[in-house]
Amino acid sequence: MAEWCTNQLEITGKSVCLDVMQQWVCGEEVPRYRQAVLQSLRLFLAGCAGILKPTKPQTYTPYRAFRGAFFVFKWL
Repeated sequence: MAEWCTNQLEITGKSVCLDVMQQWVCGEEVPRYRQAVLQSLRLFLAGCAGILKPTKPQTYTPYRAFRGAFFVFKWL
């Protein structure tokens, strides 16, 4: 079993790619998947709140958890 204190990563590649990787590892740049997850959550919430409307008329059952939250916020 290798010792955890001696494990290392060796990353090789183009210098441009290494610079981007270095920024990501140091926390200077937000990973793209995180941005995609946050945007999809915003779209989902906007759809549940009725802000976004479909281009074609359709019916669907509201998401139960947000339906209860809507009534709580309505009281405030």
